[in-house]
Amino acid sequence: MLVYTGIDYHKRTSTICFIFPDGKKDVKTVLSENLVKELVNRKNLLVGIEASCGVNHVVDQLKTAGINVKIINPNKFRGIGIGGKKTDIKDAEALAECLKVNFIPEVYHKGIGARRLKSLLRIREQYVQSRVSATNHTRGILREYGITINAGAENFWDEIAGKLEQLDFDILKQKLTDMVFESRRLAAKEKDVEESLKILLAGDPRAVYLQSIPGVGLMTTAALLAIGDDFSRFPNAKSFASYLGLVPSESSSGDKVRRGAITKAGKIWQKIFNSWSEIDIDFLQ
Repeated sequence: MLVYTGIDYHKRTSTICFIFPDGKKDVKTVLSENLVKELVNRKNLLVGIEASCGVNHVVDQLKTAGINVKIINPNKFRGIGIGGKKTDIKDAEALAECLKVNFIPEVYHKGIGARRLKSLLRIREQYVQSRVSATNHTRGILREYGITINAGAENFWDEIAGKLEQLDFDILKQKLTDMVFESRRLAAKEKDVEESLKILLAGDPRAVYLQSIPGVGLMTTAALLAIGDDFSRFPNAKSFASYLGLVPSESSSGDKVRRGAITKAGKIWQKIFNSWSEIDIDFLQ
């Protein structure tokens, strides 16, 4: 008989609720670093834990120990706060109760390879955002002194040295020079991450296949593999498109069918890479 186990996981402490076959409950709070140790010696556990930062590593350890774990989508799970009160104990109890009646919105547990790709993509995105912010600030400050740079990243790098020389305020000129240097350093780091992605994907036949599609390059391929992981979990292409948020929203009732804008349920950077792929295809045609 299964012991239904709900875990309200946090960075420092976690609250566990066990529901035994006879209906009795046992609730305890442990340090999150001791969570796995608390569970590995118990038998017949079915564990439910909400998706949050750090949960994937815990789930990996529990699965290695032979424990059946389900990751729960926190955006869809609205059963927390039994009795109108939200506490860690109530949350853990709600998770365990929903496991018992098999009423949980489960999240797919991605493999370590997909998670590594995702982490690298997020690091690169942080570099990109920081670089763009720095170059835009540089443009804006120069504009305050009547010095303009033509639109476009290439024009910025071609013109910035000469534009800085037009400044007659040496202190500001030095600070902006430092900012430009930092922007170049971030651009180099972006390229370094891209090289790491190439190495990671070199032996993956899926990457070779995806990049054979017109308009699909390294970044789109990496994003697709990071998000999709095991594509066999999608019954068809429409299901995958829905997962990415590329299908229209719907509000239907009775005989009336109403569809609106795309749901935007997927990752924003995947949509950005897909958009660039469409642009590349237009240029190829």
